[in-house]
Amino acid sequence: MTITGPAGLAVASAGTTTLGADSALFGNVVSVGNVTLNARANVQGNVTTQASFFHQTPYTIAGTLSTSTSVSPLFDQVLTVEYPASSTPLNVEPNQVVSASPGAYTSLNLKGGSKLTLSPGDYFFDSATLESLSELHVSDATRPVVLHVKDQFTMRGSLPDA
Repeated sequence: MTITGPAGLAVASAGTTTLGADSALFGNVVSVGNVTLNARANVQGNVTTQASFFHQTPYTIAGTLSTSTSVSPLFDQVLTVEYPASSTPLNVEPNQVVSASPGAYTSLNLKGGSKLTLSPGDYFFDSATLESLSELHVSDATRPVVLHVKDQFTMRGSLPDA
C-alpha cells in the first residue's frame, strides 16, 4: 500500500492500529488502542500507544517504542467529532483509479493495485482498510486532507512519500 502526501505524516488512531505484513510507514504511529505490526512491517518513525504493542517477527521501528504512554494532549481540550450518517462505502477494486470528494462513508476499502485520490477536506469512515499495493494520493498537497476513522484502521503497504 502506498500513500503519497506531505512530509511529517503520522497515523493517529482512537482505536486499534494494525500495519500489515510487508507494510512501510515513513512517519509516526500514535494510537489510543493497541498497535500491531505484522511480519516485516517497517515504521521509519516512532510508535506510541496508550495501550499494548504486539508484533510478528521480524519488524522494524526506526524511532522509539513507547507503550502504556498517555497520548492525551498537553492541555485539556474537548474535541467532539460528529460522524455524519452514511450508507455508502468507498470501495476501490483492484486496478481501479478513482477520485473522491470529502464526505461521510461507511467504510474505506482500497483493494490491492487500486489508486484513490482525495480532494482537500474532511472524510468520515467507520473503518478503513488499505490493502497492499494500493495507493492513496491527495490532489493538493498544500491543503489538508483529514481522515476521521471511528473504529478500525488497517494498513498493509507503504507510505514512501509521507
